[in-house]
Amino acid sequence: IRSMNEQTRHSISMSIKILSKTNRIMISLPFFIQEVPLSLLLKAYNIDSTRLKQYFKILNNDVSTNKNCQQKEEEEEYSIFKKHLLLDLNDRQSSRDEAISILTDFSVCKNVPKEKRCLYIDRVINNEVLPHLGIASSPEKKSFFLLLMLQKLELVILNKRQCDDRDNLANKRMEYGGVLLQELLRSSLKR
Repeated sequence: IRSMNEQTRHSISMSIKILSKTNRIMISLPFFIQEVPLSLLLKAYNIDSTRLKQYFKILNNDVSTNKNCQQKEEEEEYSIFKKHLLLDLNDRQSSRDEAISILTDFSVCKNVPKEKRCLYIDRVINNEVLPHLGIASSPEKKSFFLLLMLQKLELVILNKRQCDDRDNLANKRMEYGGVLLQELLRSSLKR
């Protein structure tokens, strides 16, 4: 996904991957050397397994709106990926601060003291991840959007949804010449 803040025109590219052998869910984040387990990021956002189950229930209701309520309650069964994410989150009996401390091992800055790296990681996951949601968006909103991304990936893997064609013109962002000239003028006046 390419996330772009409308006001600052700051864009970040992220991706979620499901490893085929282990079913481990990894996410690429800005300013990180390697991919990070999604469960670790959710823990850094202070999301526990009960809140994760609530999010799954909300997402399942959105997908299956035409089924009756009794069937929805019986279908509490989660997919392999969601079960693995829940198990991985339960295995991490760490706090938010411990999760951020673990995330520092994945970060770009290695020669900086651990305390400053923790502050840096906290700023990155709160300000740089999914900037289109806004800088003031809550960690709950960001984690819900990440789970929505995971659910769409899962539906593509299970052949219940078609893969998005990013080369299709309908999925492109089109801006007219006036807007582009305005951006050029604005950026040149800032210098």
